[in-house]
Amino acid sequence: MVIDELICGHSCEEEQQATETYVLSCSTGLTQRFRFKNLAQPINPLIFVAETIRMSTMNKLYLAATVAALMLTACGGRTNPGSVDTDSVAEAQNDTIDAIGGDVQHTETFIRSRIDSIYSDIRGLIRNDEYFGGNHDSLYCSAAYNTLLQQGIQLSEGNGFDGYFLGYDHWVVGQDFSPEWDYTIQAIRDITDTTAVAEVTVKNCDEHRVQLDLVFERGNWFVDDFHFPEFHENSEEGYSERAEMLRIMQYYRDNPSPEVVRRKTLPQLEGYWGWVGDDVPELLLKLELKGDELEVTECNVYRMYGFDHAHATFDGETLDVFENHSHDINASDIWLELHLKLDERGDLTGPYRFKHPLSNGIRKGTITLRKGYFKYE
Repeated sequence: MVIDELICGHSCEEEQQATETYVLSCSTGLTQRFRFKNLAQPINPLIFVAETIRMSTMNKLYLAATVAALMLTACGGRTNPGSVDTDSVAEAQNDTIDAIGGDVQHTETFIRSRIDSIYSDIRGLIRNDEYFGGNHDSLYCSAAYNTLLQQGIQLSEGNGFDGYFLGYDHWVVGQDFSPEWDYTIQAIRDITDTTAVAEVTVKNCDEHRVQLDLVFERGNWFVDDFHFPEFHENSEEGYSERAEMLRIMQYYRDNPSPEVVRRKTLPQLEGYWGWVGDDVPELLLKLELKGDELEVTECNVYRMYGFDHAHATFDGETLDVFENHSHDINASDIWLELHLKLDERGDLTGPYRFKHPLSNGIRKGTITLRKGYFKYE
């Protein structure tokens, strides 16, 4: 129930008093206008606002009751002008609550107004060419939905998709939109204390049916899921965006990209690595993690010679360690080349090839390095 206007009918001593109008904007988005005629004295605005806000926080339409009680004050209904008669306020509230039934925010009218406000904002942004770049989901979707969406975006970014998660926009219903984009609210149904359903038709070139699952939180209604019946005709509710997000996220977890594997494996490679076996170069290698890259801080053949300018790269599968790799090995005095992979024991194993002025020509073969291992300890 929306109160557009209340007029005091009490006969005051002085007639022909100027009409006074009081306007109150509520947190629900509704603006209430109260017009009092023939006031014997102005209503104290501080009392008016304080009493109205105090009662409206209970999610009941106490507004009319509060105003009714205040009107008694304004029209000379008690001997102490300017103060609030709490007994009168309470009595008027009780009478009014019985008459109007209470909770406005859980009515079809209120929910329809909320959905209309959301889609009207979207339409205005489209018509003014200001739609892209706005964070509409944070304004209109539930906290749980936004948390799930951010988790999905992070997973997609980690898999090399640069935040391109769902591949379409659920507000405009497409990847782009027509300049004539519009909407129609078809129904509001299944209203409970915490949930409701809205059915909307979006016109974006063609008409698309959208079902919005709503939740009541933070004093208002927010979208908790989008359903698109046309995407899955064999389902009454159709495509559920939440279900699709969960499916995509699970796919990313089950099929991580090489970059995800690389970043997860990097910490395993950091540290000292020592040669294993007797018939291989006694190679010692130390790797340090610098951000998302590995740095070679030590690389030498034990008690003989070292490679002071070695570099390392890791693609998620193979660790390449090299020095002067871009040159011809036969024309270089110093050359280092390792191509190592983690085996089932956690050792690094693979082919090597190197050359050093203190070595006897070019050495090559297969080598195994073990983390934290030194043969002579």
